[in-house]
Amino acid sequence: MAEAVLTDNVDFMMAIMNEQERQRKAQEAQRRAADAALNADPLDPAAQAKIAEAIRLKNVQENMEKAMEYNPESFGTVIMLYVPMTVNK
Repeated sequence: MAEAVLTDNVDFMMAIMNEQERQRKAQEAQRRAADAALNADPLDPAAQAKIAEAIRLKNVQENMEKAMEYNPESFGTVIMLYVPMTVNK
């Protein structure tokens, strides 16, 4: 996409954006199909395991978002510059 932006090629950029939208819709359709399959027989042990894993992943994502919101310093490196000096003598 960067190439399309740098060359001002609008048609190429539109093609890339359309492909990204198509992929997003395909992923959403797959997710819905998987959810429907899990909800078809929620008492199945395999379905229960997948539901539990989905809940766990959702919780991990929420915790990550909260950590990035409230403790952003944990996700980057801070390089401190120390200069030995004397002020006022």
